[in-house]
Amino acid sequence: ALDRESLGNKAVGLGELKRSGFRVPPGWVLPKEAVDQILAQNNLTQSLAYELTTLNPDNTRAVAQKIQALTQSMALSAELVELIEGTLNAGEAYAVRSSGTLEDMDDASFAGQYDSFFNVAREKVAQRTCDCIRSMWREPILSYLVHQGINPTVGGMAVIIQVMVPAEAAGVLFSINPTTGADTEVVIEAVRGLGDALVSGKLNPEHYRYDWLFDQGDLPQGETILSSRQIKRLAKGALAIQKMYGFPVDVEFALADDRFYVLQTRPVTKINFSGIRDQWSTADFKDGGVSAAACKPLMW
Repeated sequence: ALDRESLGNKAVGLGELKRSGFRVPPGWVLPKEAVDQILAQNNLTQSLAYELTTLNPDNTRAVAQKIQALTQSMALSAELVELIEGTLNAGEAYAVRSSGTLEDMDDASFAGQYDSFFNVAREKVAQRTCDCIRSMWREPILSYLVHQGINPTVGGMAVIIQVMVPAEAAGVLFSINPTTGADTEVVIEAVRGLGDALVSGKLNPEHYRYDWLFDQGDLPQGETILSSRQIKRLAKGALAIQKMYGFPVDVEFALADDRFYVLQTRPVTKINFSGIRDQWSTADFKDGGVSAAACKPLMW
């Protein structure tokens, strides 16, 4: 719990995946405590707290604009910039990603609402770190806080700095079919290049559906972004992550040089059930019978 309060759920999740042997791009995290210190060094702590205490459903835009103006000149100290740049390599690209302490909660996800930046040069990482921090108070975030009944002063942010994966393709996969509830189907959406094009809606993804129990599904024919072999590898990885957490997961991934990298994972928070038929049987369950196969949700 303390890790999540300091590093945010996204960063903690990446750490869990890396320790469990999944391929996660190398990097490190600037914790919430360091971000709070940045705000204090810029004399922003008290003024931000005041603006947030005035927040209500009718003034989210006005408060967001005031905070953006207050934080426009925010900068990191020379010592912190030197420390950050000392961990980075000249000529290499980085991803600078927000990890909100309220992000990916069970009852409020904030998915995709904070800012992250990709292909960032070493000398721009400090600036993009400030941009990540500033995104805590964008209008959609403040509006979401108000409507979820969450105290806007309790949240914080950590910043993840990772080596950029030169993605040939990227996307999102679900370890369960969220539309039908079929728990033997992995659903994948993929685009060429970086996954932010998918999240932002700039590109229409290719869709794949693979039933790992029966080794069948909507697999690609001809020239497609992912091959059948890659789809099956992704499905295997999704099941391994689901097994690790004990619940269905939504996983962001990138593909580079035929290697899959896990960029983020979160619980699947909404599953619709449709098209799943009950299964009638007079079999004695002890003898194997139909129960030797995957049971349907409703079974006699």
